[in-house]
Amino acid sequence: MAAVVAIAGGAALLGAFGGRDDAAAAAAPIVGHVFRSVSVEQDGRPMPLFDGTTVWFSIERQEFRMHSGCNGMSGPLRVSADRIRVPEIFQTSMGCGRERERRDELLVSFLFGDPEWQLLDDRLVLTQGRTTITLERDDLPPPLPRTNPGRPQDLIDASIGSGEYQAWPQDLGDSWSGPFVKVDVAVRDGRTFLTMQTRCRSLEAPLKIRRATLAVGAPRTKTGPCRPSGMDDLRSIRPFFGGTVQWHLDRGRLTLQRDRSTLTLRAR
Repeated sequence: MAAVVAIAGGAALLGAFGGRDDAAAAAAPIVGHVFRSVSVEQDGRPMPLFDGTTVWFSIERQEFRMHSGCNGMSGPLRVSADRIRVPEIFQTSMGCGRERERRDELLVSFLFGDPEWQLLDDRLVLTQGRTTITLERDDLPPPLPRTNPGRPQDLIDASIGSGEYQAWPQDLGDSWSGPFVKVDVAVRDGRTFLTMQTRCRSLEAPLKIRRATLAVGAPRTKTGPCRPSGMDDLRSIRPFFGGTVQWHLDRGRLTLQRDRSTLTLRAR
């Protein structure tokens, strides 16, 4: 696992960005979205250092995440009507070669420079000094195949093993692999239920299985005997409850997908 280092900026200037309500209102158009770079320019010309590189940027509530192919960055941020303020950056510490590390250094300097922001339709334009990063909204992962070989009864009959969770895009983090979750689809007293169990807790909800989608009800949290391995974090599995989930079962591989969350499991 990569180490994480904290890089501090000029946090004392945060007061200039107004109160919490003002910041929330200003950030509303860009919060909750993922953006993918379409260009990185300096003085109006493409920067060779970023050729063939995708910069991912997202804002969730009052936190940001950024990735450009080497170290992941995250941290608190404040948003005014025209600027983004980042007082501190938490960055993984992976050795990716000097060129990639140089890109990370430039992005850190860019974020600490209070970049201006504009939202033009689905494009977010960030400008700091001579540098402009133009990004396009890219919120959703590639869709699952239209044809689902699995039948509803196949999902009930399957023995579902552990797998991996990914939040789109994977480069921004929130991705886990291994036996962190156990999934079960079962019929009890004439009703079908979906259960997802982490190491010590689980979420369970009534389930209606359709040809390519699952209608999953509101979950109930349960605590039980702890399994010998796995994580005990319910955040990664909550997106699969309380709404419509796409499912695809083919050749022993079960994929569940909702919005930016994808769970892939072995199923026999």
